[in-house]
Amino acid sequence: MRDEGKTKEQLMDELVELRQRIAEMEASEAEIKKVGEALRKSEARLAAAQRISHIGSWEWDIIKNELNWSDEVYRIFGLEPYEFGATYDTFIESVHPGDRETVKKYVNEALYKKRPYGIDHRIVLPDGTERIVHEQAEVIYDEAGRSIRMIGTVQDITESKRLEEELDKMEAQLRHAQKIEAIGQLAGGVAHDFNNLMTVIQGNTDLALMKIGEEEPVHRNLKEIGRVTAKAAALTRQLLTFSRRQPVSKEILNINKAVLEMSRMLQRLIGENISLSTELSPDLWNTEADPGQLEQLLMNLVVNARDAMPNGGKLLIKTENARIDETYRQIYGEGHPGRFVQISVEDTGTGMDAETRAHIFDPFFTTKGIGKGTGLGLSVVYGIVKAHDGWINVYSEPGNGTNFRIYLPAASGGIEEKGDKPKASEIRSGNERILLVEDEEDVRELALLMLERQGYKVFVASTFDEAVSVFKEEGGRLDLMFSDIMLTDRSGLELAEELRRHRPNLKVLLTSGYSGEHFQLLEGHKKDFGFLEKPYSQTDLLHAIREILDR
Repeated sequence: MRDEGKTKEQLMDELVELRQRIAEMEASEAEIKKVGEALRKSEARLAAAQRISHIGSWEWDIIKNELNWSDEVYRIFGLEPYEFGATYDTFIESVHPGDRETVKKYVNEALYKKRPYGIDHRIVLPDGTERIVHEQAEVIYDEAGRSIRMIGTVQDITESKRLEEELDKMEAQLRHAQKIEAIGQLAGGVAHDFNNLMTVIQGNTDLALMKIGEEEPVHRNLKEIGRVTAKAAALTRQLLTFSRRQPVSKEILNINKAVLEMSRMLQRLIGENISLSTELSPDLWNTEADPGQLEQLLMNLVVNARDAMPNGGKLLIKTENARIDETYRQIYGEGHPGRFVQISVEDTGTGMDAETRAHIFDPFFTTKGIGKGTGLGLSVVYGIVKAHDGWINVYSEPGNGTNFRIYLPAASGGIEEKGDKPKASEIRSGNERILLVEDEEDVRELALLMLERQGYKVFVASTFDEAVSVFKEEGGRLDLMFSDIMLTDRSGLELAEELRRHRPNLKVLLTSGYSGEHFQLLEGHKKDFGFLEKPYSQTDLLHAIREILDR
């Protein structure tokens, strides 16, 4: 019923007030919608940020044992949102079994000792895939100090961990390379002088043996001097080999042949209490390698295996073809796609732990007693493999033996047959004119004597400038230049190039006990220049000279 007691003005005022209240309610509803829309956008941005950064958030109601995960946490754990009842127990079941106790320990410390935590641990997805996550959490307490909630974040760090491991591996390789470089510089300085001395000792021993019959008592002593000299020179070569300062004279060969030719010698080397067997692939690809360095590699690995089996055991040398793809490189961090020849040397010895494996290729590192090893054996192996553009993997565990697997690039060319090197007495003499350039007087006098005894006309010089002067004095009428690479003023390589500008057909034979950076330059002249390594014997010198002259 209409209220007759109200005036028209009062009714109008009430109507205006009612309209204002309706307008205020409509405005409030619009504001609520606006706030709701902003909240939804904020949640969407948060979800996108979590998805992009692979960081999810979670909240655990400790009283109710209810665990709320953001969508990104479900993705990280390989689950569809809300497809399983999230509780603390179901979370623990998703943690890798090897990490569960560690995770429980940190959670308990957070609950009872009020310690926020941040840890890395593994999780296992429903399909069996393992991932690594970084988790941070802290506990919220009520007014009485009781734990009521735990909140935290979880981030997938699998890829960053992989990158960290690759970086650590590269840093370790760099440190190893720096060690080898430092030792190599030291070895190079020592090798030059040492090999000059060995050349003089070896050469004079050869000359003395030519004058003394085998029935003479001193003949045996001279033979022993020659043997020890060769052994000393081999030690210097090992120093230079692992530091990649030893010249590599590669040729196409089949590793099976090298293994078969060495097997009898290797069996004597390891003794009767170790059985040696081979598994050689019948269709093994050829490879391009230095035969001497390949033999050194096998010998060092076999000696290392022998020392790991003091009470006897089994040693297996195996060869096979290997095709390497990009997946292999990603897994092992070494190598590159292509065809490779794989050599395995496997023993049943004491094996090695991870700490030992990390250092076995370090120069002078050894686990043997004093006087029982130089620590160079495996360093030499490493140097040889790297000099041949290959790599080496080691598989070993304490008590389970060791397996060295070496990969060398396969070669497409065929093998060239070589004849036996003649004896000194079988090398024909000559009357060619030779320029001998050597800055060490003892070595120079020895080489002069050896060459003149063979009938050659020899002109001597000790420096670059002296050699150029002799060349000019003789009007360039020389057949061969025999020079040390390292001279006091300039290099033998520079001298050869200078003389050839005036006499292009001049034959060149270079020698050195260590030529360091000159090796790379020498490679460019490999077909034109000969190289004779110090220390050399009389037979080595005469054979090298005759071979160059007869080309």
